[in-house]
Amino acid sequence: MYGDAKTADNPKDAGALSGSVMKDPKVMEARFNAAQAQLAGHASVEARIAALGYCFGGAVVLNTARAGADLAAVAGFHASLGLNTPAPAPGTVKAKILVLNGADDPFVKREQYEALRKDFDAAKAEYRVIEYPGAVHAFTSPEATELGQKFNLPLSYDAQVDREAKAEALKLFGANLQK
Repeated sequence: MYGDAKTADNPKDAGALSGSVMKDPKVMEARFNAAQAQLAGHASVEARIAALGYCFGGAVVLNTARAGADLAAVAGFHASLGLNTPAPAPGTVKAKILVLNGADDPFVKREQYEALRKDFDAAKAEYRVIEYPGAVHAFTSPEATELGQKFNLPLSYDAQVDREAKAEALKLFGANLQK
């Protein structure tokens, strides 16, 4: 999603790269659509397509769903809710949406949840938001606690929440990816 095969190994670079994508929704959408088209054309793909993302990737899949992408379902894990696509019109959102975030994640502000719910309610989208008490950002990543200490960031792995969130996503995908 960063473009030109760019990667990041630290929060500063990751923030700059993700920020450059998020400031231009057309670039984000074009990159996502290219990946979806590549996947849809693969011989092993026989059913509907879903998307999941973590952090910046969570923001990408949520924005893509808001824009009306032809997806069965999307799940955002510790998803950034800095949404940059226009509020969807009623009937625009095709995907079933699941947001799986830590209730104590300081990177996601209460007003972002409110804006997300307002937009999805107005669009009559099917969505669920689960906030896990005590969980912070990156709760699915076993390296999160160490990286949080290294970069002085509020990151922490939570094995129980990781299992619960992944189980919720599997339920969503299982229910919506049937032929």
